[in-house]
Amino acid sequence: MIYSVKSCREKFTQVISHRLIVLFVILTSAISSWSADSTAQKRKHDFGILPSAFYTPETRLGLGVVFLTYFNPHDSTSYTGNAQFYLDATINKQVLFQSDYNVFTANRKYYFKGQHDISRFPEFFFGLGNMTEVKDRCVIDFNLAHLKTYFYRNIGGNKFLGLELQHQTLFNLSKTITTEDLTYTRNGYSVTGIGPTFLIDKRDYILNPQHGYYFEAGYLHFLDHVHMTHGFGVFNLDARHYRRLSKTTVLNTNFVYTGSYGVVPFRMLPFIGGPRFLRGYYYGRFRDKQMSLMRAELRQDLFWRIGIAGFGGVGKVFHDVESLANYRLNYNYGAGLRIRIHDKSQANIRIDYGRTRDSHGLYIVYGEAF
Repeated sequence: MIYSVKSCREKFTQVISHRLIVLFVILTSAISSWSADSTAQKRKHDFGILPSAFYTPETRLGLGVVFLTYFNPHDSTSYTGNAQFYLDATINKQVLFQSDYNVFTANRKYYFKGQHDISRFPEFFFGLGNMTEVKDRCVIDFNLAHLKTYFYRNIGGNKFLGLELQHQTLFNLSKTITTEDLTYTRNGYSVTGIGPTFLIDKRDYILNPQHGYYFEAGYLHFLDHVHMTHGFGVFNLDARHYRRLSKTTVLNTNFVYTGSYGVVPFRMLPFIGGPRFLRGYYYGRFRDKQMSLMRAELRQDLFWRIGIAGFGGVGKVFHDVESLANYRLNYNYGAGLRIRIHDKSQANIRIDYGRTRDSHGLYIVYGEAF
């Protein structure tokens, strides 16, 4: 984790906290299993409310409540829909209200997915570029409201064409942030973007894929309502492949590219770090106009609802294509534990430990990284 050197007492408290959290997750999983309704698969809807405990380098220890709901399909060709709502608080004085959802209509004619994030979130800012150092960081505090939603229409088979809408407002910024394009004061920024997106989805499960592939590409054009710039554009590409090596072993691979142009707000720049992109790096450890990474994960079922995983990846952020070859590769590697929440769902709670060139991190979160 990327923090200053801790005293012996703080280290002892941290180790104990880790073990208590793992125990809490296992007990929560068992309680969920015990209370699961055996007729859930026959219902159109199934839901539950669970206490949550999590740990990431960005938040440290967090506690809260999770509302989970599943929408069982009306036909054999549709995926099970799902939605999760999180209300959390952390010992870093962060407060988060978040959600994400995936919903299919009958025969997968329409597909809706998205997420929202309303939070007060102190965090480290490391500056821009692929060569920043840990000593470059400073603490910034802000309020954030973020909405991302997709509307897809099936255009044949497993192919979808749709529209993405995204809005983000950042305000009450505690420090003035200056980039090569713009200076951000306490007012922060407020941007709205819209654009086309294309999807091919051949996964067998959404929350824990074990076979198939996934390809998504889209473009968004944003307008900045605060600074009244000419706007900026963002292109995203996400390609994943899932292969079952045996009845209990799955190999997953993923390539991600995000490119942007124009005056892009500093916290909307493509980044590396967090529970998804090269686990072990602090969220937003590296930011720049473009980002590219490749990663792989091997998952192995063991017994009951318990599994393990090993993962690794390489990636970098860069300003433009010409400078791509001049920057070092950032890498991560690690291992984790998987605990299926109950026997009616493929979804896991994952406990991952990742290491990188200059940091490490423990993640206890709901759902797979990809």
